[in-house]
Order: sequence, then C-alpha cells, then structure tokens
Amino acid sequence: MRKVNLEGRYYTLIGCGCSHTQGSAYVQLGDNMDWVNEKVAANFKDQPCTAEFITENLTWMGKLKHHINIKKIYNFGFAGSGTTSVLRALKNYIANNNTFEDVLVIVQIANPVRDEIHFRKTLDSKWEAINLKNIIHHKPDLPQKVDFEFCDFLETYLNNFVNLEFRILDYLYELYYLQKTFETLGGHFRVFYGSFGNINISLKSLKEYENAYYKRYTSLGFERDIQGIIPPMEMLDKLNIIDVKPAKASDFTLHSEGLVDGDKHYNDIGNGILASAIHAGINTKYDFLVK
Repeated sequence: MRKVNLEGRYYTLIGCGCSHTQGSAYVQLGDNMDWVNEKVAANFKDQPCTAEFITENLTWMGKLKHHINIKKIYNFGFAGSGTTSVLRALKNYIANNNTFEDVLVIVQIANPVRDEIHFRKTLDSKWEAINLKNIIHHKPDLPQKVDFEFCDFLETYLNNFVNLEFRILDYLYELYYLQKTFETLGGHFRVFYGSFGNINISLKSLKEYENAYYKRYTSLGFERDIQGIIPPMEMLDKLNIIDVKPAKASDFTLHSEGLVDGDKHYNDIGNGILASAIHAGINTKYDFLVK
C-alpha cells in the first residue's frame, strides 16, 4: 500500500459512499433542496442549504481538511445507495479526467443490498433502476399491479439468485480494479468500513465464490492463465482497506443532538471523530476477518 503523504502534499479528495458520506440526512433532497426540518434550519440559522456547505462543513470529508491538505472535495455520496452508484461515478470520473497524481479516493463501503437492479411492475410500465434492498425488504408499493405472482417470485429470487456474501465480494473486486486503475494513473485509493459494521465473509463463501467463477472460466475460455479472477484472499490482501476505529462517534448523531428524531447519522461532531479516525488509519491495513 503506497503511503499517503500527510505533510506538504495537497490532494483532490473524492469521498464515496451512501448517505453517511453525502451528508444528505440534513436535507430534503430534490431540485429545491432544503433543510430536513425546522430544528435543523434553526440550528444553522442563516447558513445556505447547499451541497457545497454540507460537504465542506458537515461531512467527514470536510472534517478531514483539518488533518490532510485538501484543495478540492468531490462528494460521491448517494443517499440510499452507495455500491453501484459509487462504482459508476468513479468510472465516469476516470473517463472525464486526465490528471490523477493529486487524487485521493476514499470509499466508505456500503451494504450490498444497495446494489442497483432493473425492475418494472408490468409489461407496459417503464423500466426503473431500484436498489436490491427494495426487493429484500419487500416494500408494499412494489408488488401492486404486477404481471406475475410477486411473492412466489420474491422467494425464488432471494433463495436462488441472491447471495449477499457474493455481492460483497463482487463489490470489493470492483473496488480493487478501480484501485489498480487509480494507482496506475498516479492517484491514491483507500477503502474503509468505519463504525458501520465489520467486513466478515465466511471461508465457505470464499471457496464457493472462487469455485463458481473458476469453473466457468476453465470451461469457456482459452486464455486461462490471464483471464481468470485473482483468488479472493489475494484480492482482499491487496485491496487498501484501512483500519478506521472512530471511538464514541456513535454518541454524536442527529438524534442525540435533538435535530432529527431517531436518525443515527453522525452529526458534525461525530463526523469530526470519524475524520480523525480515517486520518489515523489511512496508512494502516485493516485486519480482514474470515470466519
């Protein structure tokens, strides 16, 4: 893992993740973005409700400026999403830019149920992009007026087509490929889970995942030595997952501050603690656990 220079060097920071990165819990998203409620509006008084203000002042990305020299922040956080959306945004950034030497990408890993899938309610409906979680959580607005037995389909789909540990590995592989690309172009790449859970995958799933893909490649392809995936454990060892332990950050949320009832997103103090933990662990590998 090539070390991030914490003194002297100025970086363009690309922060990626879900709402915990974006800072969207503070706002009602839309064309006319506004503070989420009157308490939040009163708390910030005359401060504008803009993406720039939230990114620069309330997120862990903005707080990281107190620890690392950052000249520009790109907020690649996506409320309610974070896996497929992040991968697309990073690929688009690569396609649209030519200079990467000063780029520092930090990805907050999101739950694989945030992956996008395509869906339509009827054969006459328009196709939509929804998250896998909409299917898993069986939201009541989805099964209305569909052209198939939704409950039967749901059970079959979840039992036979969705393996969440495989989804995690798919996502981590994609992050590893992007890491390889950014580093080859001269940038830095880091991944963290922070206080949002642990990255634990069973040894059985690792073996099943590897066997499933290698079996397919060895039966179909000619270039077997170079076309197959690297083994999952090798990928996990090479992926720059950093050790981030934000002590007591969970005590500082929008709920604990009395701004949004029941909301466990970090407030600006909690994000400050998280930023300190990211800074402390940015050059230290996370000890990935295999059960």
